[in-house]
Amino acid sequence: MRIMGIDPGTVRMGVGILDESGDQLSLVHCGVLKASNSLEMHFRLSELFDQLFEMANKFKPDEIAIESVFSKVNFKSAISIGQAQALGLIVAGKMELPIHFYTPTQVKKSVTDYGLGTKQQVQDTLKLIFGIEEDLGLYDASDALAVGVCHANSIRFNEIIEKEVF
Repeated sequence: MRIMGIDPGTVRMGVGILDESGDQLSLVHCGVLKASNSLEMHFRLSELFDQLFEMANKFKPDEIAIESVFSKVNFKSAISIGQAQALGLIVAGKMELPIHFYTPTQVKKSVTDYGLGTKQQVQDTLKLIFGIEEDLGLYDASDALAVGVCHANSIRFNEIIEKEVF
């Protein structure tokens, strides 16, 4: 299964693509989509949407996982992040893909086994998971990849539970 993880933002949006097969995860792509901060919000969102839709068409994910808004952000930031999340929802809708949301705490706990881990800890753990030495770049990219890993772990956990219950 191919998973697209998204870390929403209105200037930079992280995107991580990974393949999940059984217990194996492989990194396909990790990067950041960017829009100029000097643009008005609707133009930034349009630019990010075009880039995100292009990525989805290029990598053909089976599912999309998005980091959800969390309550510690101020109201204005929460609205902006929600608008960026909507881009992922629209892409999923256009491509008829299932979508899943995970809180930052769920993502960090899934990747580092500690829900309050730092962004650097998340990035360092991802480098170990995927066996890479080079830097993953901006935290937006590694955060998006972590959302994808969180979703893959959730799929595995649910499969284990199903086998035990049924």
